[in-house]
Amino acid sequence: MKNTTIWGGLMLLLSASVAFADSQNVSAPDTGNSLKGFNFAPALYFLHYDEEVLTDSKDVRTRSNGTVEALGRNATSAIGLEVHFNIPLASRRVGYGPDLANATWTSSWGLNASPFFGVFDVDDGIKGFVLGGMMGVWRGDKDFGGKTALGVGAGYFIHNDQLVLASELKEGETPPAGLDEQDYTTRKNVEGWALMLTVSLGF
Repeated sequence: MKNTTIWGGLMLLLSASVAFADSQNVSAPDTGNSLKGFNFAPALYFLHYDEEVLTDSKDVRTRSNGTVEALGRNATSAIGLEVHFNIPLASRRVGYGPDLANATWTSSWGLNASPFFGVFDVDDGIKGFVLGGMMGVWRGDKDFGGKTALGVGAGYFIHNDQLVLASELKEGETPPAGLDEQDYTTRKNVEGWALMLTVSLGF
C-alpha cells in the first residue's frame, strides 16, 4: 500500500512536470485599433523661459551704486492638463500556454508616440499653452483595456501676461534718465521650452 501511494505521487509529479514543460510564455501583437485615438491626462510641466520672469514689481530695485537688480527666474514648474493622440509603435498581449491558439492571456503592454497639446496656469483664465511630442509606455489587462500609462514629452510653450523687466532696462546697468521706478516692469507673453511628465489610469 505504501509503495502504491509513493508510485502514485511520482506519477502525479511527472504529469505536472510534463504539463509545465508544454507551457511557455507567449505573446501576440494587437491587430485592432484599441490603442488609437485621443486621450487626456493631468500633466506636470518643467518650464524654461527665454527670459527672466518676475513674481512682483518689487523684485526689481536699484542698488546703492545706481544699477538695476532684478530677482527673476528662468525656470519653474506647473501643473496642468494635456491631450494627445496615440500612435502605436508596439503593442502586445502576453500570457502562457503551449501555443498562441491555446494560450491563457494575462496582460498587455505597449509603446506609443504622440503629438500633444497642453495647458497650464488656468486659475484666472488659461494663460499657458504647450505644443510638442511625447513617448509613452503602458500596461493593461488581457483585452488591452484598463491601461496605466506613463508619458514623457518635450515641447514649445507660451506663457501669456507675464511680468518682466522693461525693455529700456538691463540688469546691472543704470536706468535711463527720467524713467520712473513704476515703469521698471511690464507685462508680455513669454516663450520657452517645456518638459512634460504625465500619468493616466484606466484608459
